[in-house]
Amino acid sequence: MATKKVIVGHGGFDPGDKMILVPNDTTVTFYSDAGTDLGLPFKPIGDYNGEWVEGVNAAFDYDKIKDIIESGYRSQNVVLAGGVVENFSLDPLGAGSAEVARRIDWWGEQAVVPTAGEDLRLCTDPDNCPRPELRVLMQKYLDTGGQEGRLVEEDEFEHKCKGLLATYAGYDIHWVSCTGFTGDMSSLDGAIPDVDTTLSDATDIAWSPDDAAIDLAEAKNQANVKDLDDKASVDLEVGGVLVLIGDGHDEKALQYVRRQKDYEGGTLTVKRSLFGAGSVVIEGVSSGKQSLIEMSIGKFSDKSVKFE
Repeated sequence: MATKKVIVGHGGFDPGDKMILVPNDTTVTFYSDAGTDLGLPFKPIGDYNGEWVEGVNAAFDYDKIKDIIESGYRSQNVVLAGGVVENFSLDPLGAGSAEVARRIDWWGEQAVVPTAGEDLRLCTDPDNCPRPELRVLMQKYLDTGGQEGRLVEEDEFEHKCKGLLATYAGYDIHWVSCTGFTGDMSSLDGAIPDVDTTLSDATDIAWSPDDAAIDLAEAKNQANVKDLDDKASVDLEVGGVLVLIGDGHDEKALQYVRRQKDYEGGTLTVKRSLFGAGSVVIEGVSSGKQSLIEMSIGKFSDKSVKFE
């Protein structure tokens, strides 16, 4: 079993940044959807002045957070080696929270705790590190018996940068970070369940796609693209790790995509050809989502993907 490495701080990402792949023998566990806040229990370290603010009058209670994780709390999303992730970055915690996080023994390891002025992110060189295009190439190579795409060598899935995915390759990384922290004590204290509670009875707002849900979405995408006539168009939605093309998708998948802060909507138009597979033209999405869309479509179609 790989060693756990806990990463804490105030997390975020640039929706226009390139998506990246998790390296070999590594997993990344998230406790909230991409771009959403993560509620954490806390301890007051000052007087209440109408709100509790981390680093001002409150500090995260990492002792309790560790107990919750150890109790079997089901994470929001576990990304395995080769999986696609946003290029998350970290900002420092307040002094009180950072002190608590550093003193805890996190399963024989110290937590990664950012300091002021430190540039901590999963990948520092997304242009030259593993990106979803590698999976597209490999899948086409396998599907066509080597006639298209290419064989991707194992070391091409390794990060060569100075980011966290390079430094902690081979670890089970736990991203216990948030994008903001304000609220009252009662709501924040209840944001993570008690130690003996799991997410098994949580509402759909906590749902994230597993491999089966991604396969289901891609099967519906394939059917919807196949049904399109030449020059016909259909709506496309993308958010988090899902691409949804056309109608008929599972309601949980739709709600998941639409609540992501990196949500984008566009259109897909089929252009058939007398010779070859033809192409699909995507309009209305930013460059940061293009590689995820190419990877998703490349799993079920030989059509070239163009963006306008």
